[in-house]
Amino acid sequence: MNDPIPPKPAPVVDRSKAWVCLLTNLFVCPGVGSILAGRRRGYLELGMALLGAAWMTFVLVRLFTVWIQLLQAPPDAQNYIRSGMGGLTLFMGSWLWSLITSLSILRQSKRTPPVGTSDPSEGK
Repeated sequence: MNDPIPPKPAPVVDRSKAWVCLLTNLFVCPGVGSILAGRRRGYLELGMALLGAAWMTFVLVRLFTVWIQLLQAPPDAQNYIRSGMGGLTLFMGSWLWSLITSLSILRQSKRTPPVGTSDPSEGK
């Protein structure tokens, strides 16, 4: 019989690493913290964030190139701005997705006692 291989469960991280992953996802780059926590969806979050950032950068460079050539704001500047909003939406979607993933990681994390203290259940 060919039984399908069950998916490997995501590793459980300790509480401090979960906080590092959350802060990394929110303030460094969406997806990086998820990857640090061993979540494969982090690669999709990161790809989405990079695609959105690249899209916004391309549109801004294009807008300013035309602006410099004309020495004034292009008459179709609104189209550039609308297109750039697509990239921003993609990036913000990735950011929100990584926030949800980070909160899930934090909720599933193990509480570990601070360094130098013993677990009260060990003495019994």
